Amino acid sequence: GFIARRGFWVSQGARHTTIPVEEAQALYQAAREPKELWVIPEAEHATCYFDRTDEYVRRITEFFRHVFFRAP
Repeated sequence: GFIARRGFWVSQGARHTTIPVEEAQALYQAAREPKELWVIPEAEHATCYFDRTDEYVRRITEFFRHVFFRAP
């Protein structure tokens, strides 16, 4: 299985035309905790940050804080 030593975080645009959402879901399922998958319905390739900038920054910051500093 896929092993993440520190954590696995992925954002995926549901409207991505090259990489289907199922690929991100399969990686997520194979990863060990801590892990997070965030699928953004309106996002396309490489637009997750631009489509939801504030939420993107909040989510990834919280994930890193949890993974690296063990904050709840």
